[in-house]
Amino acid sequence: MSELRPRAVAHRGVIRARGFVLDPALIGEATCRRRILDAWQTGARLFRVEGRYVLLLEESVRLRGEAAIGEPLICRDGLWLTAPLTDSEIEALDVAEGALVWIEAGRARSAMFGDEMSVEPAEWIELDGFELVEPSGFVPEEPPVEALPEAVERAARGIFADFVPPVDARAEEVQRALRRAAKGESTGRETSLAKLGEGAGAVLRATGLAVRTTLKFLFFPWMLMFTGGEGYLEPAGVRRPTPTKEKHRSGGLERWFRQLAARLLNMTQLSRLVGRKQAKYMQEMVEMFRRGDLDEALKHAIPLDADLDVKDLGPTLWSPSPRENLELGLQKNRVSSALFTAVTFFEDLQEIYSQAFEELERRGEIEKAAFVLLELLDMPYEAVSFLETHERFELAAKIAEGRELSGGMVVRLWFLAGDVERALLVARRTGAFAGAVSHLEQSDPDKAKQLRLFWADHLASAGDFGGAVSVIWPVEEARHIACEWLDRGIDVGGALAARMYVWKASLLPGEFDSFRKEVFALLDDTSNARAHERRALVDALRTTHDHNAVLDVLRRKAARMMVAEELRAPGSFGPEEIEAMAGSIDEFMLYEDVRRVDFRPVTRREPVSVQIAAEDCGAVHIHDAARLPDGRLLVALGDAGMRVVSLDGRTIARFDQPSDALVISDSGDRAIAIKRLDGRRVRLTRVDLVELWASHWCYADISRWADSYDGSIWFVARVDTFIGVDAMADDFSALWRVAEVGGWVSSMQRSEEHLSFVLQNCEVWNYELPSLMLRERAEVGVPEDEHGLNRYVDADGQTMTVRQAVFARGQVCRAYHEVRGEHLPEESHCPLHVEFGDVHRQRVSWELGTGFDAARAEVHGERVALLLHGDDDVRLMLLSTEREEPQLTVQLDGASYPYVFPGVRFDGQWLTLWDERGRLLNFDAQTLRLDCDLRLS
Repeated sequence: MSELRPRAVAHRGVIRARGFVLDPALIGEATCRRRILDAWQTGARLFRVEGRYVLLLEESVRLRGEAAIGEPLICRDGLWLTAPLTDSEIEALDVAEGALVWIEAGRARSAMFGDEMSVEPAEWIELDGFELVEPSGFVPEEPPVEALPEAVERAARGIFADFVPPVDARAEEVQRALRRAAKGESTGRETSLAKLGEGAGAVLRATGLAVRTTLKFLFFPWMLMFTGGEGYLEPAGVRRPTPTKEKHRSGGLERWFRQLAARLLNMTQLSRLVGRKQAKYMQEMVEMFRRGDLDEALKHAIPLDADLDVKDLGPTLWSPSPRENLELGLQKNRVSSALFTAVTFFEDLQEIYSQAFEELERRGEIEKAAFVLLELLDMPYEAVSFLETHERFELAAKIAEGRELSGGMVVRLWFLAGDVERALLVARRTGAFAGAVSHLEQSDPDKAKQLRLFWADHLASAGDFGGAVSVIWPVEEARHIACEWLDRGIDVGGALAARMYVWKASLLPGEFDSFRKEVFALLDDTSNARAHERRALVDALRTTHDHNAVLDVLRRKAARMMVAEELRAPGSFGPEEIEAMAGSIDEFMLYEDVRRVDFRPVTRREPVSVQIAAEDCGAVHIHDAARLPDGRLLVALGDAGMRVVSLDGRTIARFDQPSDALVISDSGDRAIAIKRLDGRRVRLTRVDLVELWASHWCYADISRWADSYDGSIWFVARVDTFIGVDAMADDFSALWRVAEVGGWVSSMQRSEEHLSFVLQNCEVWNYELPSLMLRERAEVGVPEDEHGLNRYVDADGQTMTVRQAVFARGQVCRAYHEVRGEHLPEESHCPLHVEFGDVHRQRVSWELGTGFDAARAEVHGERVALLLHGDDDVRLMLLSTEREEPQLTVQLDGASYPYVFPGVRFDGQWLTLWDERGRLLNFDAQTLRLDCDLRLS
């Protein structure tokens, strides 16, 4: 056999193995034997070939190559192979049929084996230490049954004769009839008495339940209500904070018990007694206010709420009790019951409370006056503003945060209270810097300037250099810091650098010579690879309203570039946009020249199809990949670490940190690398893509994560909990958390403006970013079955298998096919259907043919990147709502089962595809041009 160094030295991904090769020199003789016995099948055969055990199975098993008990064996062209050799490599081996081929020290080795090398595993089982025992029957004797003692009748009424009145004659008759019926005696009135007894038992059971319910709720602190929907009165001393936003909803079972108890009170006339006690309580409370005993009056006062929805509230069943103190509640109490009365009394109480507030303010009792606004009149904004006016900043900040008032108010109050760390924490969580700075500039300009500096530093630390410059520029004494951030943004490259050129030309026109060469080179470039950078520069010039000599030079040159680009590739900019750019400068001749250009109409691009042969592959296992703004690619290689490579395949940097998945920042200057360990345990690494270094961050327990972040907050899920992780902290700490959401988080999607979590029961939660405001909860599909698939049966009896991806703007892509019976989708040959729309309705659908199933979908705008797998290949299709057929189809022959590999990343501009065979492709999603086609080794 000739010497051969194959490209792939081991099977990767999911395969069907016909056997295994185990080397005792590597794992030990005992381990080999134990693994062989565990994997043994009826009809299996075992051989010893050149010191290795070769186990051949009767039936193939499906497994991941990395999780096999040894080197997996496949049978191909009559050879037993431990590596996925290509046809040309098998021809180069020149070995006989039936040979075993394995890889040792990077070279292929082979050997023949037959019955003379067979091993009998039964000989491994030691039987000498066992003693044979003759079997004998064993029938245990049944133990004697002891006679039960005769029951002694002891009537409870006889025991408690001094306390219980005599039984009613009619009830006694019913009881006698029931006893006779139980003994089988005929009464002559059997039917009627049985019915009467049955009815009496039901009444007794219902009465007992009602009494127990009444006793239970009589000990509850109840709330009082005046008029249906006009307002409510809440008892003093009750504080039941509700963890959800639906604060005024009580449970259905609790409400039913309360209504049952109320009916019982009405039937027994106890409601009159309760009503008199409530009226007496309220009369005493009003008298306390009128005679000026405000401390006691506030303890007895009942809160009002003019906006309460009372349709789910039950009646109050007891009289309120006074408070123990006058503490201000940081959270709003839960309302569970109501007392209905006249509207006028509610208005009278409002007037009484308002007068008490004015009197307390006059006395200088600020916190008690705030108590009236917050707890009695339900005016949280007024209460917080009142405390801020009297410089009770810390208390006002606690109340504003606890009552979930506007983020800008909370940030401003914490900053005024001197707790800068807390202010920044809330601002990062809610994105409320702008509101806080705007309000502070009106009341305290010096404080506003300090907060602006913190805001700018936070943006720069998160990689948003453009935002940092815009925030800090009004602070003249800090503009030198802005210059450093401009240069850092230019160093990042790509579209960000193009925008930074315009910023620098606007803010620092005197330094134009320092970047003239670079910006002119960009505008003179005609390659498709930098088309997105030219587009970013044009957008920045269009949105910049400043005018100076440098900006006019850039606008003039940009207009000429846009004309050439549009003539070369119609649709790149458009005549109207070009005329607007030319008209933005005072140059009449250029404007007229642009108007006279005869631009060609935009033609529809034809579909693009690419096929990669199985033999055309690399030698390393790619786990994840992402294109960076400057055109470089960050590649995760599992335990082999990470690489930064250029579009032509040159390695720019290597990071010796394991990585299975990548999380890229919006600016593209940093990343988080994830290495899966066991279960939900992961190892996290921080990567700086400008200075090119990587360092271990921490370990964490997470089950799902977003594949992008803003540089500051990274959103992940831990089983049934949403978490916003502080990506700038030294450890794994949460800035935001929503726990116990009602199901496991099965997927999540994030953009710069939106965030979506999809639960296992197919409920989607859509949040707005950066405010983290929950905008929508909706059902988008059907729950997963035991195979991890979304299966359901439609009205025609067809079993549907659904795989879906929900984009962060609430759009849904469903891929499904109809399967008769309970077969898994990969075993079917039915057409695959794809539907696309929002969470409420389908807008467009495609039929993609037979022979493959959907594995993953990435949605951006009106396009879907759908990853499909067949029996022997993987396909990527780029679908658009404007076309019936796919815009782009990429076929990877020989790729493995795609629930793990390969992978796809789609951000609207770039479409990146990779697999476990070292193939890495990157497409321009706008022009459908293959920008990068690498084979990593």
